[in-house]
Amino acid sequence: MKKLIIIGFFSVIFLSPSYATTLIQALDMAYKDNPKLNAERENLKISKEEINEAKSDFLPSITISGYVSNENTTKLTNRSGADVQSTDVEPSQESILIEQKLFQGLGGVANLEKNTIGLELSKLRLKKVEQEILFEAIEAYTNLVVSKKKVGINISNVNLLERQVENDKNRLERSEINLTDLAQSEASLAGANARLIEARNHLITGKLNYEKTIGVINNYENLNETYVFNYELPRSLASANKIAKKENPDLNIAILELEQSQQDILIARSELFPSASLSYKMTQTEDTSSSYDETDKEILKAEASWPIFSGGKNIASLKKSKSLRRQKQLLLEYSKKSNKASVANAWSRSEERRVGKECRSR
Repeated sequence: MKKLIIIGFFSVIFLSPSYATTLIQALDMAYKDNPKLNAERENLKISKEEINEAKSDFLPSITISGYVSNENTTKLTNRSGADVQSTDVEPSQESILIEQKLFQGLGGVANLEKNTIGLELSKLRLKKVEQEILFEAIEAYTNLVVSKKKVGINISNVNLLERQVENDKNRLERSEINLTDLAQSEASLAGANARLIEARNHLITGKLNYEKTIGVINNYENLNETYVFNYELPRSLASANKIAKKENPDLNIAILELEQSQQDILIARSELFPSASLSYKMTQTEDTSSSYDETDKEILKAEASWPIFSGGKNIASLKKSKSLRRQKQLLLEYSKKSNKASVANAWSRSEERRVGKECRSR
């Protein structure tokens, strides 16, 4: 909520000249081209594919396989030890296998639900990164504007003090001032030069931060410093809290992560239940041996299994999932408190600015 209010408050201040003529255009550049934001968009695509992977557990699998071999028999005897005539063969086989999982302890359903929640989580994380990048873009822009102004002010100050030092030197020659007065002027000039160096360093840093978040800037001298504030902020702390509960990404992420932990428990429990599958296999084998030329076979098989003991791994996995759920519950409680405190702080600062503006306008 704090980021949303600050972004709304500053989102029309100043502008960037590098391929943008308004701040909105600069923000648009950051929104489209920021690497961190684009990486999070890729994460959203990954979450969509994870849902497709989870759905695949409910669909049959089809496998086609085959082989060709060459068998050369160099010696063949019967039980009495007499040689038997042998014939070399080149067996080959083609087969198709269709398998369908019938039951897997509801783990497949829970996994699909977990990945569906994961997609919503990815959307919220993308929203959070969008807010962070836009906030960083506004900070980078305003800091660059301020740094440019500070450099200009310090240059003017240095020029003024240089003229004052020259003037004081002339006055010293005319005995109008003493050496102490000249030394004070020179010290002031030295201090002004130090502040100018510091301001130029901040300008360089500001330019780098701008390019990191928004994009390349070729000329920062023409930054537009005008702004028009036309965003409506919440009119009360209660309405701000209501908006934050609905829109705050961190809070909603904590809620969904708790829901995901519930599905993890179901998945872990499914490992303790039996599973069942059905398969159908059709094979065709040629030149099997010297006695048989061709064999066609069809196999329909139903299979069930129940894990009785696996070294305690399944039980440990279930206990781990329950602990993770408890962890997510605690983090959700913390997120609720943190969200409430953040809204109160943002609202307080907003009211302070509003009251200060009204006092200055009287």
